[in-house]
Amino acid sequence: MDGFRRLLQRLLRALGAAVYDHPWTFTLSGAVLLAAAAWLSIFHLGVINNINDLIRSDSPVHKYYLDYKKEFDIREEMIVVIRSDDFARNRAAADDLGAVFAARRADFQRIYYRHDFSRMEKKLLFFQTPEELAGTASQLRTLRDILRRSGSKFNLNTMLDEAIAGFDESRLRQSANLEAFGKEIEEFTQRLDRLAAELEGAPAPPAAAAAPGARPENLEAMRRELELNGYLTFDQGRILLMLLTPTEGARDSFSPYGASIARLREDIRQARERHPGVDIGLTGEPVLLDDEMKQSTEDSAKAAMVTFVLIALLFFFAYHEIVRPALALAVLVVVIAWSMGLTAVFVGHLNVISQACVIMIMGLGIDFGIQITGRYEEELARKRGVREAVIRTLENTGLAVLTGGSTTAAAFFTMCFNEFIGLAELGVISGVGMIAAVAANLALLPALLVLRDRRREAAIATAPPRVHAVRGDIDRVLFSRPQLALAGFALLALLAALGLSRIRYDYNLLNLQNPKMESVQYELALLNSPSSTAMFGVLVADGIEDARIKSEKLRALPAVRGVRSLDQALPPDQEAKLPLLREIGTIVPTLKYDADVSSRIDVAKARRDLRRLLDMAREAEREARKYKAAASLVGRGRLVDQAIGIFSRMIPPLERAVATFDRLSQEEIGRRLTRYQAAAFGGMAEEIAWLRSQNFSEPITLDDLPPEIRQRYLSPSGKVLIEIDPVENLWEEEPNQRFVEQVRSVDPAATGTPVQNHQYINLLRDSYVDAAGYAFLAILILVYLHFRSLSKLLLTLLPLGLGVLYTFGLMGWLGIAFNPANIITLPLVIGIGIAFGVYVVDRHDEAGRVALAGSSTGKALLLSALTTIIGFASMTIGEYRGLVSLGLVMSIGVALCFLSAALILPQVLVLLDRRKAS
Repeated sequence: MDGFRRLLQRLLRALGAAVYDHPWTFTLSGAVLLAAAAWLSIFHLGVINNINDLIRSDSPVHKYYLDYKKEFDIREEMIVVIRSDDFARNRAAADDLGAVFAARRADFQRIYYRHDFSRMEKKLLFFQTPEELAGTASQLRTLRDILRRSGSKFNLNTMLDEAIAGFDESRLRQSANLEAFGKEIEEFTQRLDRLAAELEGAPAPPAAAAAPGARPENLEAMRRELELNGYLTFDQGRILLMLLTPTEGARDSFSPYGASIARLREDIRQARERHPGVDIGLTGEPVLLDDEMKQSTEDSAKAAMVTFVLIALLFFFAYHEIVRPALALAVLVVVIAWSMGLTAVFVGHLNVISQACVIMIMGLGIDFGIQITGRYEEELARKRGVREAVIRTLENTGLAVLTGGSTTAAAFFTMCFNEFIGLAELGVISGVGMIAAVAANLALLPALLVLRDRRREAAIATAPPRVHAVRGDIDRVLFSRPQLALAGFALLALLAALGLSRIRYDYNLLNLQNPKMESVQYELALLNSPSSTAMFGVLVADGIEDARIKSEKLRALPAVRGVRSLDQALPPDQEAKLPLLREIGTIVPTLKYDADVSSRIDVAKARRDLRRLLDMAREAEREARKYKAAASLVGRGRLVDQAIGIFSRMIPPLERAVATFDRLSQEEIGRRLTRYQAAAFGGMAEEIAWLRSQNFSEPITLDDLPPEIRQRYLSPSGKVLIEIDPVENLWEEEPNQRFVEQVRSVDPAATGTPVQNHQYINLLRDSYVDAAGYAFLAILILVYLHFRSLSKLLLTLLPLGLGVLYTFGLMGWLGIAFNPANIITLPLVIGIGIAFGVYVVDRHDEAGRVALAGSSTGKALLLSALTTIIGFASMTIGEYRGLVSLGLVMSIGVALCFLSAALILPQVLVLLDRRKAS
């Protein structure tokens, strides 16, 4: 035995003697430390509830996000989803809730669901392109000429007169006149289609204006568009969103917005009663995180209670008494309290990840108490006194506990070597907790056992032994044919290896949530709808023009469904449009229009005019086709083709109208023409009045935009926010990666939740993988220092390697994926698995043979495994799927590492013993 190992054993023997001689000193010291830890935990242990605080602020990607939040005073938004097929009902529900929310401004920094476009309504023509404005000006000039010729009265008969007058052969021979006539005919053809449909009694096609430039249905569509855009609507008003930015949440709580979310849900419940038939729900990042935290906290508390009760029952069943197991459980409570006190000293707070440390410390820390209690009872059963039992327990099993605790603590401390603060803090807290567990079980637990048993030594000495001879027979049966057993385990290892290719990593954070939660259901509903989702990318532009350039590039990306920014609200090239708008502004006041829709229609004249128009169109088309070849020779072929197209488009609706005239009575024709005249010409006066209300000289400026839009998309320093909606579901890894890469191609400083998730989840995964590597390296060093033998190091690693292989293979075959919640198992399984190997090899060295079932080590090893499995398996009873997956994977991993240590490693040791003996 080397000097370092003997030195540790001498120190542990000295500790055992000191514990026996001064048990009250150790007990009272533990109590004082317990009181100090409780005081530190209550008054100095804080909480970090923002996931963004768990990523290093010097990370370039995270810095972009922090700069964006600071620039636009951003907090994650709660989203009220309002759905029905009726926009008016959705709007009524939104206005109702808006009034309720406005009365509770203490809960919300910003309430965003509607826009006030009143300042823009008189400048809407600026949204037309220059080509559209030129066409409007031309149409209005034509309308002005028509109105002048018709004496300001305009109806069906005058419309047909104007069309007939347009067939002037000498005028149409000029290219410019033919082009202008063609534009008029386009308008006239649409009106003919509507006239034919009205006469046929069929549903009318989209309404055409009664005269060039006059489109009353466009005005109605514009009003509808303004009405829809007056709210945050999607899918033609079927979905309406309300975005609520909460005020600063409670800092020292894992549920910072819990109270306001509870009030919000009560408001929504009451609104549902007031608006039956309208589906109203709540989602958004703060709500999803709050629901996740509440669910995981509730499940963790339930799991901790179940764990404690089951471990207590297991102890009592295994040791057939209450006091000693109760002392081990009491020490476990002390360990948890010490750990929280040390957390207050070394870290200062818990975060949303490190709060899981309590369950881990419970599940892992109890193992040391089991090992110490089991060995202590074994020594007492061999008729040794309490003093000798304590000293031998610490000298032998205490050394294994020291090594096992060190390796587990090392596995946790290696988590510090990564860029993810949340994981590093979990590593520190859990590592310190393991050190506290080792210290308490090597000093405080023996002291409590001494206080309990020192006065009962006579009774203990005469008590019958509890180590049954049959247990030695179990060892002989289990390990009698090691070659056969190892061959079977090798086949299982091969089968497990075949399952490794099936292992996958589930990137989707929604899959960690309880699918029954309302916030998850509404988030999924938004994902499956044509609306904007709660997750969108973000770019920050230096100004309006920069935003316009970047938005154009973004809209061309395959992964981008839509872009929202100020460039949509501010029309481009407004200065270039001003001359055209001013020209329109000079024409509009000259339009003297009398909507003569009540005058009696001359049906006979209308019949004659339509027939004449049909004949003229047919004749013009024939003449054009007749001269097409000759015209091509003199370079006028394009003009003739244009004329043929114009006349051929007129003929079908004229034929339909004339055919209907021939089928119906004059009275019925009169009624249908009257309906057409009222619909076609009645809205023209309204549109002309609307045109007169427009401002033709002042472009739309930032001051004209709704204040809600300015506040959201324009920062105080003049930066412009661009929000980018995805085509695909960004909760999935590949779509999110495509989206992030494409958006970053426009601007590397792109940020927002998709970019944060991309960095956070990949960083979390990579950090745990790195931590597993560091843990393995640290464990190699510690185990080698413990044994100072390469062969024993390899033997100790055997159950770990096989346990991990079996675990991963089983996960692959069962379809259990790694995810951001259960990836923590990588370093944990390494720390736990190696401890099992240390206990088995240590006991083999001490006994000189395999002695598991026939010694306290086998019992303690089984109890250690069971308590750890209970600790993690209890997580699977909850509703939070992230915690369930963590508990499931850890339970499988610990069970298979234990079985590898208890069934496979002894087979190898038996073979080595036989070889040595031979």
